Amino acid sequence: CSMHMTPDNISHVYESMRKFRPSSIDGMPSSIHMVAKYMLQNNIKADWDVEAVFPTAEILLPHILRDIEAAFGAVVVDQYASSEGAPFIYGSPEAGYHIANETGVFEFVRAGDGVYDMIVTSFLNHATPIVRYKIGDQVEIDSDRAYLNSHRDDVRITKILGREMDYLIASDGHKVMNVVV
Repeated sequence: CSMHMTPDNISHVYESMRKFRPSSIDGMPSSIHMVAKYMLQNNIKADWDVEAVFPTAEILLPHILRDIEAAFGAVVVDQYASSEGAPFIYGSPEAGYHIANETGVFEFVRAGDGVYDMIVTSFLNHATPIVRYKIGDQVEIDSDRAYLNSHRDDVRITKILGREMDYLIASDGHKVMNVVV
């Protein structure tokens, strides 16, 4: 769902998905949500088996989760990764999140009450190694420790906070995202 979507072309996006019949969908929650809202508003259910939806790169809000589940009739597995190539975190707000330790190391430094800044080391990005990079994203962890390491400590993430991000909505309805370079 990463193509340029506007309210005027969302029906074409849905039809393309319907032709392709993906068994899983991976993309930004806001983009997947546009398709889901179109489907719900037009009383359309996916006529193919979507086994799972993997939203990433944005915070998965509860109403967006509900709409995606209703439209696609699929399990929604929230995931954290980054354009920089950070390791993965996956799960759900209800069940909590798991760290995919095989993809890298997360270090968590307490920034506030239950809020932690993430420092990442990735095992995935061989072209541009990421080692102990303070990525700018935060998570909530039920802990009061000053420092946690995903390979050494029992880390239970309760919420992915991400980073604050601004965007503009153009007059034709598409989002222009803030990209930090």
